[in-house]
Amino acid sequence: MSKPYVVNESSLPLEGWDDVARGTTLWRTMISADIAPTDTFSAGIAYFAPGQTLEPHRHSHAEVYFILEGELEITIEGTTHVAKPNTALFIPGNAEHGTLNASSAPARIFYCFATDRFSDVQYQFSAPAKPVLARS
Repeated sequence: MSKPYVVNESSLPLEGWDDVARGTTLWRTMISADIAPTDTFSAGIAYFAPGQTLEPHRHSHAEVYFILEGELEITIEGTTHVAKPNTALFIPGNAEHGTLNASSAPARIFYCFATDRFSDVQYQFSAPAKPVLARS
């Protein structure tokens, strides 16, 4: 059962990927039935240092981005949008999308999925995983 819930971004642990196939972004899950008495939506904050990416992918759940700070290049179904603070983007379910911070400043976005749990979002990355070469 859903209840009111208030959380501060800085009180939550950082999660993330550092993977050539997925990207190098970090995030904090703020609202999800996995960690809070909530339903209907899951949401969080994603962080992109200069040069960091979230590689092209898709998932069945629709998603909303709201740019809080910085400037990002967000490509949705082959069209690149330069998103600055106070810009909202709707990403339909199963639409291929990816994000790049091509600027020299950090960026931060609020994201929200139309599902109770962030763990329900199954990312399908467009590029196959690249093998890591052994060093001798």
